[in-house]
Amino acid sequence: MMPGFKRPTCWALLILLVLGVHVPLRLQAARNSWHGDKRSRDAAEVIGLLSNTPGPVACEDLSLCYRAGKGFELDFFLLGQKLSAGSIAPLVLQSRLQARYYAAIQTVANDGSSFRLPAYINTMIADYYRIVRTGPEGAVLMPRGTRN
Repeated sequence: MMPGFKRPTCWALLILLVLGVHVPLRLQAARNSWHGDKRSRDAAEVIGLLSNTPGPVACEDLSLCYRAGKGFELDFFLLGQKLSAGSIAPLVLQSRLQARYYAAIQTVANDGSSFRLPAYINTMIADYYRIVRTGPEGAVLMPRGTRN
């Protein structure tokens, strides 16, 4: 035994050490569980909205479109890379946005933009689409001039 320390003091320090590590970890786990449930509910709402929207949709989070039973329309990352590199012309996407081809667009940012796309494409999305829902799963936009 170390000089100056008595057994009760050692046990008290050991208990404080264990609680000091264990309690914060358990609190964090409880917090993550609550946020996970909230995120699951939000994802289910977005999936339901996309599923009930007739027509093609574009999702930045492709799993949401997949789970909504929607076809693969647009890969934001790959498209953004090709547009930024100049390896494809933006005409097809621009004409689709102007024509309001997509019945809905889902972005991971709540402002309806995507960091994966060039600024001029985000501006076009904002010009032709409006945000109808935001939450932990991002924003859902629908064409301007429609009800939803």
